[in-house]
Amino acid sequence: MWYAIRLAPEGGHDFASSANELIKARSRSLILAIGGVYGAFAFATALHPSEHFTVVVWTIFPLIASALLVSFKLLEKRFLLSQIIWQVAFLLAIVLETRISQQPEVMLFCALIPLTAILTIGWQASLVAEAFVIGATWWVAQNPVMPSLSAGLILAAVLGGAVTGLLGWTATHALLAATQWSLFYYEQARDKMEEARDQRLELKQIQQDLLQANQELARLSDRLKAMYRVAE
Repeated sequence: MWYAIRLAPEGGHDFASSANELIKARSRSLILAIGGVYGAFAFATALHPSEHFTVVVWTIFPLIASALLVSFKLLEKRFLLSQIIWQVAFLLAIVLETRISQQPEVMLFCALIPLTAILTIGWQASLVAEAFVIGATWWVAQNPVMPSLSAGLILAAVLGGAVTGLLGWTATHALLAATQWSLFYYEQARDKMEEARDQRLELKQIQQDLLQANQELARLSDRLKAMYRVAE
């Protein structure tokens, strides 16, 4: 999650880089999975007897494909922006497909948006996504060009988003806590290693000073011996 990325220590440490790459890899896999499932579904509509159904699916396909491609390209350098793009595109595609197909049940897919938001960004994004789901559902219900939404379907879409968001939070909470503790102990271990390295350098300097002092004492001893012989 993006929240876990913000917890990572700065400075390009190996552990932090590995954690960041793991989070990005999970988001990348999720984007590819959604794109692959929708692509397979779109091509499968060629076997559907209804031409209207096929047209509906393929009308939304360019939006989904473009959003996922842009998000995938931005994932490495602009993680948050990439997630926002495909989350918004996902919600927009659901609304457009509801309008074109005139099937109100399509709005039930909105329940998946808070789940994907919390899996990729964090619980803050899930709350925002749930607010957008409520707004989109209300807009569809009030718009005369959209199919009529029953009270039960509206409740199912809104509560479904809340439930999936809660399930996502439950699944990621333990992982987030483990990440926090891992980063904390990593910082502690790194500080101890830095302290031990400093102490080693100090000991090495002390050894060099003692060696130099011994050499000076040896030279003084030789000079004293020479002076003693001259005195004799």
